[in-house]
Amino acid sequence: MNKFILLIVVFHLFTSAKMKAQDDHGHDHEIPAVKFSQITDGVEIFAEYPLLVKGETSRFIAHFTNLINYKPISDATAILYYNGQEVDRATKVLRNGIFILNYKPNSATKGQLRAVLRYAGNEYPFTFKHSQVYASAHDAEENAPEELEPDIVFLKEQAWVGEFGVVQAELKPFEDVIHTSGEILPAVDSRISIISHSNGVIKLNNNTVAGKKVQKGQSIAGISGKDLENSREIAYKTTLAEYKDIEARYNIASRLIESQSISKKEFSRIKADYQSAKAKMLTFGDFNSKGEFNPRKVLSIVSPRDGIISVLNVRNGDYVSSGDVIAEVTVGQSFLLKADFPKHESARLPQVIDANFVPEYMSTNDALKVSEMGGVPLYGNKLAAGKSPYIPYYFNLPANAELIPNSFASISVLCKAANDNKSVVIPESALLENEGNYWVYVELEGENYTRQEVLIGSRNGKEVEIKEGIQPGDVVVTKGAYRVKQAASSGEIPEHTH
Repeated sequence: MNKFILLIVVFHLFTSAKMKAQDDHGHDHEIPAVKFSQITDGVEIFAEYPLLVKGETSRFIAHFTNLINYKPISDATAILYYNGQEVDRATKVLRNGIFILNYKPNSATKGQLRAVLRYAGNEYPFTFKHSQVYASAHDAEENAPEELEPDIVFLKEQAWVGEFGVVQAELKPFEDVIHTSGEILPAVDSRISIISHSNGVIKLNNNTVAGKKVQKGQSIAGISGKDLENSREIAYKTTLAEYKDIEARYNIASRLIESQSISKKEFSRIKADYQSAKAKMLTFGDFNSKGEFNPRKVLSIVSPRDGIISVLNVRNGDYVSSGDVIAEVTVGQSFLLKADFPKHESARLPQVIDANFVPEYMSTNDALKVSEMGGVPLYGNKLAAGKSPYIPYYFNLPANAELIPNSFASISVLCKAANDNKSVVIPESALLENEGNYWVYVELEGENYTRQEVLIGSRNGKEVEIKEGIQPGDVVVTKGAYRVKQAASSGEIPEHTH
């Protein structure tokens, strides 16, 4: 009996559901589903949903992606609006990065369908392409857009779990480019030398390497040996005598200033001398908590300023003499990028506006841009070229952890274009090449991709001009193109699990 009742219930549900897909004449019509993707300020929505039909509930499966790192957005709120009125909102995800929204319109109408994502204190609006509410499933089926035949399918959930990235092609002026080479230099007044004050054998500290940050007074090495003991003994006794003398005068001055028997200016001078003498003593040992001095046999080599070790001239076990330069420390807050500007292009010197460059220790896909780093072009002096075929042109660069002074670099000097024409521009990293033929992977509907051949123009080391093949606003893959290629090679169309 129970089984019979269950069969009746199932049959009723089936027929009820079927009625919803029938028109007034009893004909079955499936409501077509559409796909939609859009990018707003570095956030992408990809949504799949049935066309809107009066009296029918459309279920929106919305994927949201942060394009900065190409990861799913989950800690957010998704809101659906129709003609400015909120019709649904989701504060929790179905699964990482995927929100479910529903809308059941009460009347057939033309209107605006929008989604807004509230994320990280900002709002990201998206306007859907297909927003008309149809009177019936039949009307929706008759007016459905042509379904795109998938070329390559690569799901959002696949893209989220590995290296991936996309950008929109831009229409903008493309600068004239002069390709050359050059060098990253510390500013002239920003490098100091650390000098040995005695003879002996060098022993570097464990963390003393080129590129290492050091603080003022930090030991970078020690010097020991018989020669050190002899020369050190003399230097130590001389420094100690000077220290004792100034210490006595400082102690007397400290008592006199209390009774105002000497001027503040005189006391300040004596105090400065005392602090200078005490600093010299630190190269021979340390003061304990009681102010007592403890000499040591190893001479400590310390950095006189905060900075970065840019040059290390010695190795463990090297013998050094008094006056030898142990290391050089970059202490300034800027670098110079010197570009070798060809003499035959000297007429373009006044038009220099920027530069892209790739240091020798970085990948060509990691090109740096002077302006994006806060740097500016400085000058190029024709007279400084001499007999060289190149004119040195300098750009100022602020301190940056990615820069290593005295490194060579490939440089693309950007000059103001001769005209105001605009070009379609994409990042170099989006461009793929084989035997002189170039192509990119273009995202068509969020998860559908196609391989598109392109004709390229000028290249500036960071971006490339596209003459034919794609349009402004087209979404191209910039990272993980090999993953799209693998998806194309498999020939399989993956299925969603939601």
